[in-house]
Amino acid sequence: MMRRLRVNALARFLFAAVTLLAVAPDSLFAAAVAEAVAPAAPAAVAAGARTDLAARWPRHGRIVYDLMRGDDGFIIGRSVQSWRHDGREWTLKLETATTGLAALFKSVRIIQESSGVFDAHGLRPLRFDANRNGDDYDVLRFSPQQGVLQADGEQLPWVDGMQDALSLYYQIGLLGVADGEQLVVARNGKTAIYDVQLIGDELLSLANSQRKTRRRRLTAAGRNDVLDVWHDVASHLPLRIRYRDRKGDTYDQLARRIDIGAQSPQP
Repeated sequence: MMRRLRVNALARFLFAAVTLLAVAPDSLFAAAVAEAVAPAAPAAVAAGARTDLAARWPRHGRIVYDLMRGDDGFIIGRSVQSWRHDGREWTLKLETATTGLAALFKSVRIIQESSGVFDAHGLRPLRFDANRNGDDYDVLRFSPQQGVLQADGEQLPWVDGMQDALSLYYQIGLLGVADGEQLVVARNGKTAIYDVQLIGDELLSLANSQRKTRRRRLTAAGRNDVLDVWHDVASHLPLRIRYRDRKGDTYDQLARRIDIGAQSPQP
């Protein structure tokens, strides 16, 4: 029973909070990012768009994360996140699955896909799709011109800077969201306002290197869960994501591999 509860908790975590780092030496990582970042955005980009964000973001790549439960580092799953952009439009994809013993008791596979454009507020999602074991559970369509968000058949008001559960992590890092700012996030047919707290700069120990990161904490009124994200100071990319649910259980995603220029991400 306890094992079943733990795997079910993993499923809740994957719903709530599923996302770079090179395991190569820091100098090689910096060189790879510098070579892969996009050139100036084309003239077709929307007026007022944050072209500086596109210039900070490698054009395409892949990240592999270990998923761990609790403080003992017990690995229960793996995430692979990939992205691509041309300075005007962008796409993100996340594939997450249980592995090892956790998969033996309950196989969980989550796929999330987000796509959109750059605008004056950073990343502007236009569509988001998520499914669990082949069944859709979160379908969002953003219509800024009409000022509405289509969320699982319901219409909700759209606001500038609104993010989905996947674009959120890149918006925070690339935009450098400051302490005290707020983010509106659409997820599971609802929207919530998250307060951002800047915890500070921390050295993050990874497989064979240490990275200087900037840690931020996200909380929402009326919710007891907490989301902490560590972004690499040099590349603005999320290296670690830790989620604590309302019961106090914690789940970590820690990046262990990055492939700049990867074409076909495999989980």
